Order: sequence, then C-alpha cells, then structure tokens
Amino acid sequence: MDIKKPKIITCEEIDINELNNIEYITNYNFKGIVNQKIELCEQTIDTCIFNNIDFTNIKLNKVDLVDVIFENCNLSNIVFDNKFITRVTFKNCKMLGTSFISSSLKDVEFDNSITKYLNFTNAKLNKVLIKESEIIDATFYEVEIKEIEINNTNLNGTEFVESSLKDVDLSTCQIDNTTFDLKSIKGMKINMFQCPSLISILGVKVI
Repeated sequence: MDIKKPKIITCEEIDINELNNIEYITNYNFKGIVNQKIELCEQTIDTCIFNNIDFTNIKLNKVDLVDVIFENCNLSNIVFDNKFITRVTFKNCKMLGTSFISSSLKDVEFDNSITKYLNFTNAKLNKVLIKESEIIDATFYEVEIKEIEINNTNLNGTEFVESSLKDVDLSTCQIDNTTFDLKSIKGMKINMFQCPSLISILGVKVI
C-alpha cells in the first residue's frame, strides 16, 4: 500500500510547555517534560513532531492533525474523536484507551505501538497501516474501511463488527481471540492455521 508520510523537513525545537502560548502550531519539534496543564481547543497541529512526550496532562479538544509524527509518546486516554487526521505517524507509542470515534484517518501509520481498548467506532479509514503493534481489545464497529494494511500485529480481543475487511490480509497477525461478524470476514485473507479461529462464525462444528 502506498501511504503518504508526514511532510516534515525542518522544525524549530521547542519545549512542550510552550504549547499553551503558541497561536499557530506549525513547524515545531516538541520535547521535554510536561509540568503544567495544557489544553488546546479548535486548532490544527500542522507539520510537527512530538518526541518522547507524555500527554497525561495535555487535553486536545477539537484538534485536527496534519503532517504530524508522535514518537515514543504516551497518548493513553487521549480523545481524537470527530477529527480530521491525515499524514500522521504513531511510532513506538503507548495508546491505552485512546479514542478515534467518528474520525477520518487518511495516510496514518501505527508502527510498533502498544494499544489497548482503542476505539474506532464509526471512523473512516483510508490508507491506514498498522504494523508490528499490539492492538488488543480494540473496537472496530461500523467502520468505513477504504484501504487498510495490518502486518505482524496482535489483534487478540479486538472486535470487528459491521466493518468490511474485504481483501485485507491478516495472515501475519494473531487473531486467536479476535471477534468478527459475517460482514467483517467476507473476503478477508488469512492463512490455513487461522481457520479454526473463524470456523465457528460460519456455524460449522468440528467433531
């Protein structure tokens, strides 16, 4: 899959605690330890890097993301609901309870990230790459999937409901405890060893 990377050439390095004082959040490389409450509302973060940032005390309210890299960040419980997210990379990130409900993701990559209870309910996914990650107990409910690639990823406990995975190759993934409905599995690609995990959905009993 041809996925567009964040368009970042050079960014000014700046302490993360200055985020509250910036009017236009563009072309910055944020570093440091958050030592105050930070809240952003109705803004667009454009062409920025967040390096080793803990977002526990950062609140994003109606913030769109364009050309952004999150690397080695803790994004647990961050709400990205109802947002436009394009050309964004989450690399080596911790994302427990992170939510993307009703958001539009295009050219987005999850690389070597650990997530649990990730929520994509009613989201739109177009050119989304998930690789070498732990997508555990996540929810894909009524997701509009145009193009997605999932490689070498643990999907244990994740639910795919009313979310078509037609032509999506999960043969390199762990799906032993993954839940699918009939709409989701139709046309999905798996390997022969994964068949027992899915056969009960078809009403087949092995004796």
